[in-house]
Amino acid sequence: MTNGSNVYDELSARYSEIAEQLQRSDQYSSFVVDFMLQNVSFIDGNSILDAGCGNGQLTHVLMQRLSAFQIRQSAFDISERMVEHSRTLNPTVRHDVAALPQTSYQDYEFDVIIASEVLEHLAEPQASLRELRRILKVDGSLIVTIPNGDRFGFHQYLRERQSYQPADDFFYTFAEAQSLFRKAGFRIHDYTGCGGKIPRRATDSSLSKIWLKVLNRLLDFHPDVERRQKRLIFLLKKDDYLLHHDF
Repeated sequence: MTNGSNVYDELSARYSEIAEQLQRSDQYSSFVVDFMLQNVSFIDGNSILDAGCGNGQLTHVLMQRLSAFQIRQSAFDISERMVEHSRTLNPTVRHDVAALPQTSYQDYEFDVIIASEVLEHLAEPQASLRELRRILKVDGSLIVTIPNGDRFGFHQYLRERQSYQPADDFFYTFAEAQSLFRKAGFRIHDYTGCGGKIPRRATDSSLSKIWLKVLNRLLDFHPDVERRQKRLIFLLKKDDYLLHHDF
């Protein structure tokens, strides 16, 4: 996902090798789509881009939930094999093999862009956000989800993630993500957290699982609980004012 063709080819090949393993759950996809529908109004003719579509599960759930509208939907991913999976699952969606920070889309082409679990993989996140800004309409919405660097139990999450992710990732706290968005000319319109606060492991004893369940319930009273869950989900809007200030 960089400009270097060698790095692009290597990452594409590595993700293609494990394409079948990188499945997003329907529960997670529904959560992201629910958040979007709570904050974005759709009409016939709107256009949506799934930037980093993976195997297409999120695109599929999105199309089902918006079936009442005539939506122009597009998707791309770095992995040709993943794009093939998504194209099979979503045959009416326009698909491309591409890598941020460069795309072939027109200026102001999309009403909504979703970049779910993408930003943490990017070697050039600032340039990539600027590219998404370029192809997003003036009043459009960018939905971004990222692993939460502020999460309780984050180090355990990192150890588990290393077993299935082929790329080195960059993790962001809420404040770091906000700074990154601002530098790219986006303001946070809304956000939420999902995925739980402290993860359980299959090897945990029954007593440990009970204790973690109680602890997670207690953490619901934490004043910053939304910023402490496994993933952060942001709704971003363009803000030209931010482009001219150094944050």
